Amino acid sequence: MIYEQEFNKHKKLLDELKETTKDQIGLVSPARVYVHEAKAIVGNYFQFKELIEAEEFTEEEIMKSPSWKKALKKLNKLEDLLKEKEFSKKTMIVDPPTDFYEILKEDTEFYQSYLNKQKFKINLSGSKEKVYINPTDLSALVSTSLGDSAKWAPENSEININLDSDKDNVYLTIENQCYNKPVNEEIGEKSGIGTKTEEVFTEFVGAKVYKDKINTILNPDYFVKTIVIPKEVKN
Repeated sequence: MIYEQEFNKHKKLLDELKETTKDQIGLVSPARVYVHEAKAIVGNYFQFKELIEAEEFTEEEIMKSPSWKKALKKLNKLEDLLKEKEFSKKTMIVDPPTDFYEILKEDTEFYQSYLNKQKFKINLSGSKEKVYINPTDLSALVSTSLGDSAKWAPENSEININLDSDKDNVYLTIENQCYNKPVNEEIGEKSGIGTKTEEVFTEFVGAKVYKDKINTILNPDYFVKTIVIPKEVKN
C-alpha cells in the first residue's frame, strides 16, 4: 500500500527530528516549533488513514487531494530544516521574505475540513504581507493559534483571522467566542504548545503578543489575540 509506505517515511522523519532536537526541546528554541509541525503532519496521516479504512475515500483520492499535497509541502520544508542540525534564529530568518497571507490561506484551507466537523466558520481577511521568517515557523504559529481558538470556541461560532500592517510591523489578529473553560478539549495539544510557539517568536524575532478577553452580558465572551511581528528582522 503506497499510503503506508509514505506514512512510514514521514514517521521516520519525526523520529529523526525528535532525536536531533532532544537537547533543545526544553529550551525556548525553534526546535519546539519544528517537532510540533512534524507531529501535526503525522496526525493528519492518521486522519487520512481512518478515512480510507472507513471507505469514505480511496487511497488514490486521498493522495490527489489538496490536503495531501499541502502535507507533502510541509514535510519537504521540514526535511530541509533537518539538515541544519542546530535550530536557532538563523533557521527562522529567511531572505527573500515569505508571503504571510499565502501561509494563512493555505493553513486555514488545510485545517478547514477538520474544523468543519466542529461546525466552525473561518473568516480570513486582510492584505498580502511579507515577513523575513521561515514558512514552517509561520505555519506553526498559524496552526497553534487556530488550535487554541478551536479549543475554546463554541459550536457554530466563527473564528475571524485578519492580517494587516503599518510602516514597521505586521499584525496577525485572531478573534473567537469563548467560555470560561475549553469546549473542545480534544483539539490542540495539552502542553500549551501555542504559548511556547509564541515564546519562540518573542525571543528570536522580537514579536509581541497581546491577548484580551472581552466580557459580554451574555455568554459566551469574546477573545482577541494580536501577534505583532516586525517587518525587518535581522540575523
